[in-house]
Amino acid sequence: MSNLEELENKIGFKIDKDILRLSLTHKSTSTNNNDKLEFLGDAILEFIISKYLFGKFKQSNAGDLSRIRAHIVSQDYLTSIAISINLDKYIILGKGETLTGGKDKPSILSSALEALIAAIYVSNGIEDTETFIERIFNLENILFETNENYKGIFQSYSLKLFKVIPYYITELYNNHYQSKVFIDETFYGKGKGNTKKSAEINAAKDALTKLKLL
Repeated sequence: MSNLEELENKIGFKIDKDILRLSLTHKSTSTNNNDKLEFLGDAILEFIISKYLFGKFKQSNAGDLSRIRAHIVSQDYLTSIAISINLDKYIILGKGETLTGGKDKPSILSSALEALIAAIYVSNGIEDTETFIERIFNLENILFETNENYKGIFQSYSLKLFKVIPYYITELYNNHYQSKVFIDETFYGKGKGNTKKSAEINAAKDALTKLKLL
C-alpha cells in the first residue's frame, strides 16, 4: 500500500492522486506546491465551520459563534488534528526544511491540513469535505470543550484578582437547573440548563459577559 492510499484510508474515501500529492507538497520542494490549495482550504474550512455553528446554535449571537470558530480554526488546533492523523508522515518537504525538522512545525502541519481540505473539495466536492471535517475535527466534543472553558476562564479571573476559587449554588426548578456563581459572597452571574453542569457553565458565561471579558 502506498503512502497516498494509506492516507486515503484515514480520510475515508478516494481522492484524485495528483491533487492529493500536490496538497502535501510544501513550497520548499518546488514551485508546484500546496500554497494555493492552502489558501482555498482556509476559506472552505471557515465556511463549513460557520455553516455548522449557524445551524447548531440558532440562539447564539455572531460574537459567540465567532469565538467558537476562532478556537476551531486556530493554528494550535489544526496542528493537533494534523498530528492525530499522522499527516507529518505524508508531507513532502525540501531538503532544507527536512533537516530543520519541518514536519514538526505547526505552520507547516496546519497549512498542509488546510491544503488537504481543499484537495478533498476539488476532487470530491463539498459533501465529502463536510463529512471529513465533521468527523476528523470531532465537532461535538470541541464545542463541549469550548463551552466548558467558560468556567475555567472565570476561575482564572477569580484567582488572579481575589486569590479564591468561585463557587456555584445550583438547584433544580421545574425540571431544569438554575445556577448562581459567587466570588466570596458577591454574586457575579446566573444561568439555566438541563443539567447541573450546563447551568454552571452558563452562569460562568453570564459572569464573564457582565465583566466584559467575552
